[in-house]
Amino acid sequence: MKVKHRNSGFLVDQTNVMTKLQAFKLPVYVQIMNNEFISQPWDFFSDPYVEINSYVVGANVDGVITDYLATAAKYRINRCLGLPPNQTPTYMALTSLGQLTPLMTL
Repeated sequence: MKVKHRNSGFLVDQTNVMTKLQAFKLPVYVQIMNNEFISQPWDFFSDPYVEINSYVVGANVDGVITDYLATAAKYRINRCLGLPPNQTPTYMALTSLGQLTPLMTL
């Protein structure tokens, strides 16, 4: 995974920190899972499953640390995980960096 930078609160770029850590066989975990709209990053369309999926599938983290165990457990049993990209439903699609930037008024 690459750590993402912010611009006006939106994710717009990445670094290679996670790649370097994993190259040294260090596990990388994320701890940013939220369920409330007020704290859920808009970059993930205010959807905790999209956020988890972006880090697990898109960034290839080793694990997720969260206070919302039911959300993480439901994600783990999602039958869409592991489908080929051409069969993955749109709601399981990965978010791309800066996807919401064109919608912002600066």
